[in-house]
Amino acid sequence: MAVNEDQIGLSRDYIYHPGEALAEVLENKEISIKELADKTGRTEEFIQEFICGEENVSKSFASELERALGISKNFWIRLQKYYERDLAGFEKLNRFKEETF
Repeated sequence: MAVNEDQIGLSRDYIYHPGEALAEVLENKEISIKELADKTGRTEEFIQEFICGEENVSKSFASELERALGISKNFWIRLQKYYERDLAGFEKLNRFKEETF
């Protein structure tokens, strides 16, 4: 990966959305998006958007993931919390950079 010399602090590439974790879980457990949609009562479109980082974890979706996958709802909620924290830090650093330089 090329380093952008104009960027300071955290790289956006290292901010991990919970959807990335879900994609890995589905691959490891050999579960399709359709199967997960059926198990959670969500649409395939929602699951795909979540995996792509376009949707976030809600408490209800975290509970649905726990029931469907056997992975604690607290795990999903914590991932979402860390994602939001890291994204906010990234945006703050870049605003600072724009204001400073």
